[in-house]
Amino acid sequence: MTVDRSLVHRILVIKLRAVGDVLLSTVVPKNLRLAFSEAQIDYLTEPPSAEVLNGNPHINNVHVHDRAKLSGASLVGFVRKQRYDLVIDLFGNPRTALITRLSGARYRVGYRFRGRTYAYNIMAEPRGASVHNTQFNLDALAAIGVAIQDRNIYFQFTSDDARFVDEFLSRGGIG
Repeated sequence: MTVDRSLVHRILVIKLRAVGDVLLSTVVPKNLRLAFSEAQIDYLTEPPSAEVLNGNPHINNVHVHDRAKLSGASLVGFVRKQRYDLVIDLFGNPRTALITRLSGARYRVGYRFRGRTYAYNIMAEPRGASVHNTQFNLDALAAIGVAIQDRNIYFQFTSDDARFVDEFLSRGGIG
């Protein structure tokens, strides 16, 4: 399936957990922003990972799904109400595949994992065992024809964060 970029105004990227994996996925919104400069780009993750997305200028909204507070059905309802045109499931577990399928998005991108292909109408081959995690994430963009212009992750930290690190290292005797 070919993505008609003129029909894509609202995008959701899904990567629920693993702080490091979410950080390594920040190459995706950056390249999406370059390809879809006017689109709203949102990101769905879980509480521990949300902080690495704060301050990212390539993301309009970070939606935090706390499984202890919101049921899966409620999350699907929330995603459907957002009326996304394009959903990219970088997590690829059975739950995120189902969320993607039920999102109502015209374009649903994911990886060709066993038992999940029903959820996507555009699929990337899973090469996680043979490529770096950033490239694995970028494969989803290649599947929709987005040129990869920047392979660097994005991480915003505040002056409070820098102060904490300095104090932490100082307390440990590290200059």
